[in-house]
Amino acid sequence: MDTSSAQPEKQPARTVTLTHPDRVYWPDAGITKAGLADYYTAVWPRIAPFIIDRPLALLRCPEGMEGPHFFQKNAWKGMNTHIVPLDDPMGDAAGHLIGIHELDGLMGLVQGATLEIHPWGASCRDWDHPDTLVMDLDPGQGVEWQAVITAAQEVRERLEASGLAAFVKTSGGRGLHIVAPLQPAADWDMAKTFSHT
Repeated sequence: MDTSSAQPEKQPARTVTLTHPDRVYWPDAGITKAGLADYYTAVWPRIAPFIIDRPLALLRCPEGMEGPHFFQKNAWKGMNTHIVPLDDPMGDAAGHLIGIHELDGLMGLVQGATLEIHPWGASCRDWDHPDTLVMDLDPGQGVEWQAVITAAQEVRERLEASGLAAFVKTSGGRGLHIVAPLQPAADWDMAKTFSHT
């Protein structure tokens, strides 16, 4: 294959201005707000399918990972205009859910000190039928990391034996996720019953 004419992948444009771009989010690694934004811009083509057009639950850390933090699933006053409020399919009157449609939405989350993004297992185009199954394994007290790895491999093998194409990835926190993409045909009750079984 001739790669001499291959064009480098064009970086998507972003327009969100970051305030305090030098704020350190991960002190141990020296990663700043600007560094996180640069990383997300570089990997955008690969992560976009997993986070756009679906509700997002967020871990927000205004002073970085070592400061106070809070979990947020509803839109907030003063959020960046590129973050999209989504109607709650359950009709929750407490507020809109959080979503994004493009890279600038993700930059708005970075500006809002979002350091973990947890997407729903369904698209906002079809709330009732999950397109992703996630098994979350976190080590309990005294559990060795190798035991978590072994358990994740076993769960993946069981999902594959059931006909699903599963893969293991790190979670936002301290464990592993086993992820299986789904055709959005089963409803949530069926997916939950399968998971529990």
